[in-house]
Amino acid sequence: SFSLERLEKLVELNNYRGMHSHSLFAFDDERKICYWYRGFGQLVLSDHSRLPKGKDVYLIAHQQAPTTEARSKQSIHPAQTSKYTLWHNGIIKDNTVKKLQDMYDTDEAWDTKLLLKHYKATKNFDDIDGTFACVMHNAKKKQLYIFRNEISPLFCTDEGDISSTKFDNSFSISANLLLTFNPGRVNMLKKKKEFKTVENPYFFG
Repeated sequence: SFSLERLEKLVELNNYRGMHSHSLFAFDDERKICYWYRGFGQLVLSDHSRLPKGKDVYLIAHQQAPTTEARSKQSIHPAQTSKYTLWHNGIIKDNTVKKLQDMYDTDEAWDTKLLLKHYKATKNFDDIDGTFACVMHNAKKKQLYIFRNEISPLFCTDEGDISSTKFDNSFSISANLLLTFNPGRVNMLKKKKEFKTVENPYFFG
């Protein structure tokens, strides 16, 4: 959200998902990261007195569900490379994790990092079996992206507020589309690429 007050309400709305860890990132008007923090437990926005302020500062908070027992900051969302930053709600199935490990000759077990590695190599999500609703940032292009498959929910407002839980005046992000995400602009969402949802036991329809 652009609004700290609205972001706080969205954080509260999503607290039911669990509080393994959290992160808070801020982007300036050129969509460059100007503040970041990772920590364990519940996100408390009032603790971040150094958070940049201004009507053009866009904030992304992530409250990670307790789907891992890892207790290192390297396990806290978002996953990052020198170019990309990826926030991911959902879970990639074990067979796909193993396939990606073999494909990229890595012992990396974090599904979010593997999802990012796969996108970086292929620029698609067609063969990813699992659930995902994501926000991604390309530092080189200074561009945000948003996407989900048919299994994971993701909601947005015309002002650019986003949440995995439906909230007042929000609409559902279209599934199976990688969208450029430019909150605060008239053409906020634009299709960049289509992909497929892999049929699996989590998906009926």
